[in-house]
This record gives sequence, structure tokens and C-alpha cells, in this order.
Amino acid sequence: MADLQAVINRALERRRLTQTNRTLLENLRQAQEELARRRTSELTQIRRIGETLAGPLTGQQIIQGMLNLIWESLSLSVLGLELRGNGEELPQEAYRRQPEVAEATFGAFKSWLKEQVNGWPPHCTGTPDQEPEIEETPLPWMLRAPVQAGEVRGLVAAARETPFTPEESELFRIFTLQGSAAFKNLVLYEKVRSLAIRDGLTGLYNYRYFWEVLHREVELARRYHRLLSLLFLDIDDFKRVNDTLGHRVGDLVLKALGVYFREAVRHADLVCRYGGEEFVVLLSETGSEQALISAERLRLGVSQITVELPQEKLHFTVSIGVAELKPEMDGDDLVKAADVALYRAKQAGKNRVCGF
Repeated sequence: MADLQAVINRALERRRLTQTNRTLLENLRQAQEELARRRTSELTQIRRIGETLAGPLTGQQIIQGMLNLIWESLSLSVLGLELRGNGEELPQEAYRRQPEVAEATFGAFKSWLKEQVNGWPPHCTGTPDQEPEIEETPLPWMLRAPVQAGEVRGLVAAARETPFTPEESELFRIFTLQGSAAFKNLVLYEKVRSLAIRDGLTGLYNYRYFWEVLHREVELARRYHRLLSLLFLDIDDFKRVNDTLGHRVGDLVLKALGVYFREAVRHADLVCRYGGEEFVVLLSETGSEQALISAERLRLGVSQITVELPQEKLHFTVSIGVAELKPEMDGDDLVKAADVALYRAKQAGKNRVCGF
């Protein structure tokens, strides 16, 4: 009986070991499948980042793309982005929330995020590998990350009622890093584009950009029967300034004129340095009568500009020719008409406005 008991015990032990091995193998198989699914999901997220944030995008597209990636990839109650700087080209805020989130909670979240960005740089403790400690937040569990590129700075924040896993925190960090990189690319692109279309001395748009816009505006004016006028300006006796005071002083005059034009011309209008001491102002939705009034206002304003020199205060004037687009005109004809009117202003004694 003792030998039989020993045989039975060994058989039972082998059976237990076999079952344990099968369980371990099954667990290993499931772990491998889960790891494969997770890797596939991660690769899918990386591909989505590339598809969403790569390539030439506008600021609006970057914001929407980044928030959509975060919102669709993580289970969140609220999500928000607040930006500051360069506000004319980018929206100041963007938010998402689940329907069940109370309006008071959502409002508190928005107020908290605005306060964080307005008090830049936001308070943040902990190492880069740790979640920052945030006090007095509208929801108990939050993720946040800064966005900064050139003059653009901001904060992305996400929140919910339950803790975030390390994988979720890392995914949130990756999305925000890629969004920041996209913003940096946008800022770099705008700088390069600005160098191509702006005059380096005055900061105004250049000759090339003027002709691109002119042809487009003439086409729109014809199609929709809109008014369009052009001012052609020339600094009076500018050659004498360069010859007697030097080209450095001449550059100061051009810079001062550029500063004045940026402040004095409507945002909807286009002011460009045409070449040398010549400038053009394209006035949209403006007929000849109103264009003459605008030209006279600019002429008077220029005469009041003061260029501070070591020994004196320099004043200068401009002559302005005005022309309105007629049905039979194209862009070249409009420029020629304004140039003819400018010549008349010069012949009549300078420092004056003449229409075509």
C-alpha cells in the first residue's frame, strides 16, 4: 500500500505540474497577445500623429488635430488648450467635454486653465518622468503639458475622476510634444515666408508680394463689382538726403516711414515698398473720392514725422498719386495710372496729392 500511495502521489504531482505548465503557457500566450495588441495600438497612434500633425498646417489645424488625437485616444472628462501670443493668427482657446460633466465643473476647469496660462510660467513640481503636483484643481486627476514655439505659448490640460495609468500619461506627453513640434514648424515656416515677401529695411511687404496681391484683388474687384484704389507714394528729394546726409540717414527715413505706414493704414489695406523711395498702398472697397481723402491724411501724417539726428531733427514729405480701378483696367493699368498721377503731383510742386 505504501508503494501504491507513492506512485499515486507522483502521478498527482505530475498532473499538477502539467496543469501548472499549461496555465503558465496560456498566461504567457495571453501576455504576448496583449503586448502585440499594445504595440499595434502604439504604432497606430504614432501613424496617426504623423498623419494628423505632419506637413504644412495652419495653426487652427494643428490645434484641432492635437486635441482630436488626445480626446479620441484617452478616456477624459474635459480637455482644454489655452494659447497666448501671436493672437491674430491663432485662436486663444479650444475645449472638449463629455455631456455628463456639469457646467460648473467645466467652467471651473476653464477658469483654472486660463489662470495657469496668464500666470506664466505655470507652477510645476516633479521630474520630467513624474506627474506634476497640482493643487486645488477642478477634477481630482489631471494631466497637463506646456506648448511653446516662438511667441506662441500655452498649456494643454486633461482631467477626469479616475487616476491615469503611466501609459496614458506617456501618450498624453507624446501628443503634446508632437503638437509643440508642429507649432515650431509653423513658426519657422512663417519666418521663412516673411523673409520672402517682406522688405528687410522697412518691414513692409515687398514688390513681389504687391504684384501677387494686386492681380488677385483686381480679379475679385471685377468679379464682385467692388471698388479698388491705389496710392503711389514717393519721398520728395530723397536723393538729396542720401547725397548730403548719407545713406545711413536715408535708411532711417525709410524705416520711420515703414513704422508710420504700419500704424496709419487700415488692416484690410496693403502697404508695400515698391522700390527705392517709392511705396504703394492698395485700398480695398475704396473709390477715388475716399482714396484722395486717405492720401491727404497720409501726406499730412508723413510731414509730421521726425527723424532724430545728432545735430538736427529731420522732416520730410511725400508726393502721392491716386488712381481708381476702372472696368477697362487691369493691374498694370492701375499702377500706370497711379504713377501718372504721382508725376503730376511732382510737377505741381511736390508734397501734394493728385488723382488720375
